Amino acid sequence: MYARIKLDGNSLKAHWFVAAFVLIFAGNGTLTYLDGWGSTRLMEAGLLFDFAILIPSLYLICYRDQGKKIIYKAIGLACLGIWATGKFIPEESHRILESVSFLRYVGLGVLFLIELRIGIAIFKSVFASEKQYEKNRDAAISEADMPVWLAKLMAWEANLWRKVWLSFKRLFSK
Repeated sequence: MYARIKLDGNSLKAHWFVAAFVLIFAGNGTLTYLDGWGSTRLMEAGLLFDFAILIPSLYLICYRDQGKKIIYKAIGLACLGIWATGKFIPEESHRILESVSFLRYVGLGVLFLIELRIGIAIFKSVFASEKQYEKNRDAAISEADMPVWLAKLMAWEANLWRKVWLSFKRLFSK
């Protein structure tokens, strides 16, 4: 009835980031609880460093063999770290965060531009000529630095708009 989960040494070796994240998070939580926000600037600087710089850097180091797409994930993780730090620190203690919060929007803008580039590549491949359609679509999906299911979903949506475009063309060309 109950299955035993057996972790071999390779899985922990390959995903040591999870253990490091839990230790950093627990350490920050403990320190915050024990200090009681007595030294707000130091706590704010420490939390901001841990969540926006240290954790994304450790993520990059742990999963560096995944190529370029890990950089995008680390940027997203840094943006999430800035946001989470803003939620953990009481509003009246936001001093450093007010001057650094714009970096979150810069990072999100970069991620948006990357996603837009991928979306344009998929839409271009779908709206290509009939002969090149399948080849271009598969190349764009494999080239995209995103989960395969999301790239396929975007390709499906682009294909839907392609069919609408072709039916419009057919309707008005007569």
